[in-house]
Amino acid sequence: MQASEAAELYRKGLKVSQISKILNVSTVTVYNLLHAAGIVANRRKKSLDIKLVLDMLELNGFVKVKDVKTGKKFEKLIPGSFLVTINFGVGSVGRKYSSTEFFGFRPPNMHFLVKDYALFRYHVSKLLEGLFLEKNKNAPRGLRVAFTRFLRSFGLEITNKFFSN
Repeated sequence: MQASEAAELYRKGLKVSQISKILNVSTVTVYNLLHAAGIVANRRKKSLDIKLVLDMLELNGFVKVKDVKTGKKFEKLIPGSFLVTINFGVGSVGRKYSSTEFFGFRPPNMHFLVKDYALFRYHVSKLLEGLFLEKNKNAPRGLRVAFTRFLRSFGLEITNKFFSN
């Protein structure tokens, strides 16, 4: 009964503090009642903005997500999408170069929700190439070859003519 009363008072424009005084309950209880009635979202949990993500997927074919957990939630909500993580690592034994030599820093892991894989590959390749070229304007051939192999390990391809020399 209180949930319907709280919902009705809230729809009339009363503040939560006013509703709590009328119903003689705490503001937390009023928020719980409004949440149960489907009127307000849980204040403590950040809601996923599915509309924004859908719009970005429609425009770009992919969207960067904060972490794997968030990506998996969106992956379940949006059919035809999948999560891709690029783990740059520190470098591997037996390799001459690491991500620090390529970019000047170790980029954090990046997580993407992808709908159009071809568009994703193209744009992420361009992003990484730009980062590489910003640090290595006159990179020797060995470093360029290593970077090309680095990109290919993620299924990405070189799009810049600088690397074909």
